[in-house]
Amino acid sequence: MLIFFSIRVLIEADKLTDRTSQKEYTLTMHPNKGKVIDDLSKYDIDKAFDIDSRIENKLTLKLLTQQFIHAYVICAYSSENGSVAGVLLCSDWGKRNYLIRLPIDLAIEIIEDVIADEIHEMHSVRDKKSGELRKIKIL
Repeated sequence: MLIFFSIRVLIEADKLTDRTSQKEYTLTMHPNKGKVIDDLSKYDIDKAFDIDSRIENKLTLKLLTQQFIHAYVICAYSSENGSVAGVLLCSDWGKRNYLIRLPIDLAIEIIEDVIADEIHEMHSVRDKKSGELRKIKIL
C-alpha cells in the first residue's frame, strides 16, 4: 500500500514519465452484486462482490494508484496453499461497481516499471493563464 502511495506521489510531482504513469495494466475485477457497501458490510467480500465473475479491465498506473489513495475496501487474499497472493481493493467511488484483484506478481511488475522509468529530457513552459512553470517530459 505504501509503495503505491509513493508511486502516486512520484506521478503528482512529475517525477515519472507519462509513458509510465499512463501505462495500462490488465486487472481482474469482480462486479458488485448490487449491494450497498458501507462500514458494516465492506469486508463481507463474498456477499458484496461476485468473486466467481472475473471481468478483465485495463487501468492506467495513475488510476490504479488513485484506487489506493481513495481505498474504501482493501484486504489481502490468499492462494490455495494459504500464502498471500495479492490485494483486493476498491475506492470509495468505485465500490458500487467493482472490486479490483491485484496479484503480487503484477504489483512487482508495476514496481519494476517505475524503477526502470527514466526521463532523458525535460522541457518547461509557462502556463499563459497562471504564469506557473509546467513540465513537459520527453523520452
